[in-house]
Amino acid sequence: MPPFLNLVIMNIRHSLLGLFLPLSLLSCHTVEKEADGRPLSSYVNPFVGASTNTELAGASHGLGKTFPGATAPFGMVQVSPNTITGGDNGPGYSYEHTTIEGFAFTQMSGIGWYGDLGNFLVMPTIGDLHTFAGTEDKPEEGYRSRYDKSTEKASAGYYSVFLSDYKIQAEATALPHSGMLRFTFPESKEARIQVDLARRVGGTSTLQSVEVVDDHTIKGWMQCTPDGGGWGNGDGKADYTVYFYAQFSKPFSGHGVWSADIPDDWRRKREDVCSERYREAIRQASIHPSVSAFEGKHLGFYANFETKPDEVILLKSGISYTSLKNAEENLAAEMKDFDFDRTHAECVRLWNDELAKVSVEGGTDEEKRVFYTALYHTLIDPRLCSDINGEYTGADKKIHQTGKFRKRTIFSGWDVFRSQMPLQTIINPEMAAAREISHLLRFPGASKIDTFADGRVRLIKFALPDALDGVAIREIPTRLKSDILVCAVERDGGVIIPNGNFVLQTGDQVTFLATQEKAHAFFQRIHLAVRPVRNALIVGGGAIAFYLSQELLENHVRVRIVERDPARCDVLAQALPEAQILCEDGSNREFLLSEGLTSTEAFVALTNIDEENVLLTLFAKKHSNGKLVTKINRLEFDDILAGLDLGSIVYPKYMTCDYIVQYVRALQNEAGSNIKTLYRILDDRVEALEFTVHEKSRATGVPLSQLHLKKNLLLCCITRGNEIKIPRGGDEIQVGDNVIVVTLEHGLHDLRDIVED
Repeated sequence: MPPFLNLVIMNIRHSLLGLFLPLSLLSCHTVEKEADGRPLSSYVNPFVGASTNTELAGASHGLGKTFPGATAPFGMVQVSPNTITGGDNGPGYSYEHTTIEGFAFTQMSGIGWYGDLGNFLVMPTIGDLHTFAGTEDKPEEGYRSRYDKSTEKASAGYYSVFLSDYKIQAEATALPHSGMLRFTFPESKEARIQVDLARRVGGTSTLQSVEVVDDHTIKGWMQCTPDGGGWGNGDGKADYTVYFYAQFSKPFSGHGVWSADIPDDWRRKREDVCSERYREAIRQASIHPSVSAFEGKHLGFYANFETKPDEVILLKSGISYTSLKNAEENLAAEMKDFDFDRTHAECVRLWNDELAKVSVEGGTDEEKRVFYTALYHTLIDPRLCSDINGEYTGADKKIHQTGKFRKRTIFSGWDVFRSQMPLQTIINPEMAAAREISHLLRFPGASKIDTFADGRVRLIKFALPDALDGVAIREIPTRLKSDILVCAVERDGGVIIPNGNFVLQTGDQVTFLATQEKAHAFFQRIHLAVRPVRNALIVGGGAIAFYLSQELLENHVRVRIVERDPARCDVLAQALPEAQILCEDGSNREFLLSEGLTSTEAFVALTNIDEENVLLTLFAKKHSNGKLVTKINRLEFDDILAGLDLGSIVYPKYMTCDYIVQYVRALQNEAGSNIKTLYRILDDRVEALEFTVHEKSRATGVPLSQLHLKKNLLLCCITRGNEIKIPRGGDEIQVGDNVIVVTLEHGLHDLRDIVED
C-alpha cells in the first residue's frame, strides 16, 4: 500500500492495557518461547475482534473489524476470507456471516470509514462457471459458498475452512510479500480456481489487466482509484495499484477471462457496485476462453482442472505496489516452491520472534490469550509498502529506493499516539531513542523536545544564553516579541514553576511551550541554533544508529558512522548505502579529528558503554561547536551527568519506563480521567499533561484569573479546534478544549484536579 493512504489502526488500549494488572511485564527482548516451552503464537486468536455486527456492538461501526486470515508481522500481504461486499465492512470479513466469496491477498485491520483493499480475490469452485459472486442470502446464484463454521480455524500465520457447497478444504498462510493457498478438492472434471480482479472492499478496482505467462503462471495488476470507492467511499482519495505474479502447483487444463461491460458514465462507488443494475452487468459478463492477455474495467480469471479425490492444488502469489517485476521478485525470494507447511512454519517463527519482544509472567492462560492477541493486532500495522529490492511508490507516484531498510505505511488513525505509537516505543526503545535524537538534530538549539496537540505544540528545554540573563518572564512577550510560555526552570539542582515576576539567570535550564513556528522565531531572537544540521558524525553502529541514520538520510543529512566491528560495518554498508561507514575504533582521538570532528554539525555518541560515550562527548565538546548527543544506558548517575554539560542526553531505558507509565495511566480514562498525553520531564520531577475536556466542571466557564489553581502548577496552553493559544487571565476553559498543564505534583488524573479544593 502506498504511504500516502492514511488508514486507521485498531484501538487496542482496552484489551492490552488491562492485562498489566494480572500480568507482570518482564522484558522487551527476543526469545522464542515462554518458560513453559509453549510458543507465544499459540496464545493468539485471530477471531477476536473479527466482527462488524452493529447490533452486538450497540453502535453504527460494529465491533473490532479485524480479519482472521494469515499474515506475517507488519506484512504487505494478508490472505484472508472475504464474506461480503458492501456496507461498512472494512476488513472484508465478519464472523457472523455464513458464506465466503473468496480469499483476498490484501486486507485492512481494525478500521472504519468503509475500509479498502480486499484485492486479488481467489476462490476454488466446482461446476458451472459464475462471473458474479452471489449474495449472502442467495449464494447459489454465484461462485460464493456456504461454509462449515465448526471447521473454521485461525492462528498466527494460518487460516482454514471447509467450503460446504464445493466440498473443498481451503487453507491460507503468508510471508511478508507473498501468500499461499492450499485447496483440497474432491473428484471432479469441473474443478476450477477463479480470481476476481475487480474485487475491492467498499467499491471496485476501476481497471485491471491479466496475462497468462504459461500453464502454471499468470501476472497482472489492478488499479484502485477514488472513482471506485474504497477508503471513505472515495473521499479518502485512496489511489493505488496492486501488481501480482501468481503460480499454480498444477498446470491448468484450460483457462479464460470474464469481462463485464461497464459503461463509461456509470458511477462505481460502494452503493453503485451493490446495486442490482451493476450486479446484472457482472452476471452478463462476456467469457473469453484461452486468451493470453486481457485488459478491462471488471475482469476475472479462471483456471480449469480435472481432480482426483482429495487432490491438492496450491496457488501462491507475490504482491507489489510498485511493479510487475517486483511482484515476481517478491514471490521468488520468499516462496521458491509450493511447500505450504514449511511456509507456515516460517510465518509462525516470525510471529514468535515478534511477540517475544514483550515477555510476561503470571496470569491465566486466558489472560495471556487476551494479551498476546491484542499484541498480535498491533503488530500487523504499520505494514510494509517496500519490496524485497527496496523500491516503493511514493506519494508523488514515483518509484523510490530505500536501500535495505523497510518502508512501512498505515501510521495514522484513531488513538494512535495514545496506544499504538507508545506501545511501539515500549517494545522498540532503540527506534524511540533514534526518533528523539532526530528531532533534536532538526532543532539543535534545544536539549529536549516533547510534543502535544497531535504534534502542533512543543515543550522545549534549552540552556539560557547570556542574552536573557536578568530578564523577567513577563518581559519576554514585549521585549522579544515572542509568544511563548516559560513552564519550568532548573536552577541549583531544583525545579521551579515560575510566575511572571521570576527573573532568569545565566546557567538556568529553561523549559517553554510554543508552536513550532513561534519556538523557531524565539530561538532566532535569542541567537540559538534553529537550522537543522546538514551532517552528522555518529560513533557506534548499533540499532539506534541504524534507525537514526534512516531518518537523517531521508532528510538529506550527510551521515558518517564509526563502528569498530568489521562484520557490523558490512551490515550497515549494505543497509545504508548512502551513509559513509568508517571501520575504526571510535575512541581513537586522532582518527576523529582526521574525519572532520572540528567541522561536524552534530556529534552523536552511541556506543554500548556509558563511560566511553561520556568521554567521547567531552572530547567532541572541546574540539567542536556542533550539536552534541550522548546515549546513556544506566540511570543511577543522572545527577552527576547533569553537571558535565554533555549536550542532549538520551536514556533509552528511561524512555521505555516513561512510556509504560503513560500507557498504564491511560487506563484511568475508563474511570473518568481525561488525560490525552502525559510526559514526565526534567528527570521525572515534573509532569506535563494534556487533558481533553469532555464535560462541564469547576474548571470550566470561569476566567483563569478567578481559578484557584494548585501551587506549583501552570496552565500553559489551550487548543480549541485549529486555534492554539497561550492563555491569559481573561480566557476560559470550554468543553471540547484540550488543555496543557505543567506541575510538580504527580498523579493528576482529571482536569478538575488542577483546582484547589
